[in-house]
Amino acid sequence: MSYQEQITATFNKALANKLRRELRASTKGETKMQGANAAKTAKRRHMEDLALAKEVGCTINELIK
Repeated sequence: MSYQEQITATFNKALANKLRRELRASTKGETKMQGANAAKTAKRRHMEDLALAKEVGCTINELIK
């Protein structure tokens, strides 16, 4: 392998590693966002259930069962 080919191979390997790290970081960020969205959705549904229970005149436990 010539000197220029070695430099190219080293550069390509470094670039591939960088792209892998960036992909992992973005995946972790997306996972955190999905968890936050799920928590917000659960809170919103709970508040909707609470509002419906107040409107109907019962408790949330009675409404859920």
